[in-house]
Amino acid sequence: MLNWAQHSTRRLRFEQLALPHLDVLHYAALRLTKDASEADDLVQETFLRAYRAIHQLTQEDSCRAWLMKIMTNIWLNRLPKRAHESTALDIDDFEASLDGGVGWSLHTSPEAPEAAVIRKRFCEDIEEALQRLPEAFRIVVILADIEELSYREVAETLKCPVGTVMSRLHRARKLLRKALGEYSRGSQDRSSPHP
Repeated sequence: MLNWAQHSTRRLRFEQLALPHLDVLHYAALRLTKDASEADDLVQETFLRAYRAIHQLTQEDSCRAWLMKIMTNIWLNRLPKRAHESTALDIDDFEASLDGGVGWSLHTSPEAPEAAVIRKRFCEDIEEALQRLPEAFRIVVILADIEELSYREVAETLKCPVGTVMSRLHRARKLLRKALGEYSRGSQDRSSPHP
């Protein structure tokens, strides 16, 4: 059992290292769970476990990556067995559905009043495309592209080889490009005048 001084040291270390990442973790939890209440529970359990294990965090560790690893492991363990197996699915099955993807870009003047509206709509479409990704792809995009963990950190979090992370991320980006390319073509079709 910890004495008062040990509790005080642990609390101070936790407040300095972990609490600054609360917003980042909550945002990532929302993307993982797709449910605000479940995200709150996930973040709460993550911080509880992190508090108990804060002494394990070394100087070399990135606290944000460490917290993401804890949260991802909790989330993966919460998934029903069927859903958990879907994260370990054979990613090659999805490759057949990819036709090379479609590149996209958004060229609007920052001064244009419609730029903010277009940007907001496009961000919503990106979020929707991200949520439609297969679980194994979505989690890699969240950790690597959104949370900016290194490939090594993502691999450690997901307990898979770095090559698998790189492959899943590549394929996930192709799926996102394809989905956003279809959105772009649909937007152009809607904006073009009908004969």
